[in-house]
Amino acid sequence: MAVSDSFLTVLQPAQGLYKEKGSKFISYIYPILEESQVRACIDNLRKEHAKARHICYAYRFGPDPDYHRLQDDGEPNGSAGLPILSQLKSHTIHNALIVVVRYFGGVLLGVSGLNAAYKLAAVDAISKAMLIERTRFSYFILNYSYSMDNKIKTWLKSMEGKILGQDFMEHIHCRVSIPLSLKDNFILQLRQEEQKQQWHETIDCQWVGSDQF
Repeated sequence: MAVSDSFLTVLQPAQGLYKEKGSKFISYIYPILEESQVRACIDNLRKEHAKARHICYAYRFGPDPDYHRLQDDGEPNGSAGLPILSQLKSHTIHNALIVVVRYFGGVLLGVSGLNAAYKLAAVDAISKAMLIERTRFSYFILNYSYSMDNKIKTWLKSMEGKILGQDFMEHIHCRVSIPLSLKDNFILQLRQEEQKQQWHETIDCQWVGSDQF
C-alpha cells in the first residue's frame, strides 16, 4: 500500500461518554508513537475499570494506511471494534487508539444497538480531542566537497529535503530529512542528478533511518 507522509492524529489523550438503556460506554482516545503503547493503555484501563463488562478497542498505526487492529472483547463479532475503527477511518485519524469501556446496564442492546453505541462513544472521544497534522520523514547523511554545497542545497530543495545539520571538516557532513514516500528513490534521483549536471564527484549518501510511527 502507498506510504502516507502527512496524517492527522491526536495531540493528547481525551475522554468521551455515551449512555444507552442503563449501559455506560466510556471512551478514550490516545496518540500512539509506538505500537507497544497499546498494550500499556489497555492494561491500565483494565485495572482502573476492573468491574467493567467489556473493554473494546481499535487502532491504526504506522505508514501503511490500511494497518489496523481491533478487539470486540466478548461482544458479538463486529459489533464493537469495527464501529470504533470506522470512526478512526471516517475522521482520517492515524497513529491513534480508541478504547471503549462498557458497564452493562442490564438491558441487551442487540448487534445493531451495540454498533450504534460503540460508534457514538468513539465519536464523543474524537470530539473532545485536539487533532493535529504530523509528517513522517526518512533520514540520510551526505558527504561531499565544499564546492558542491550550493548544488546539493538546490537539489535537496527540489526533493522536498530539509537540512537538519552540517559538520564542516575535511568534507561537508550533511544530515537531511525527506518525506518518507520519497525514500526508495532518493539515492537513484541523486545519481541521475550527478549525471545530468555532470558533477565532478560522486556524492556519498547513506540512509540512516525512517519514522515508523
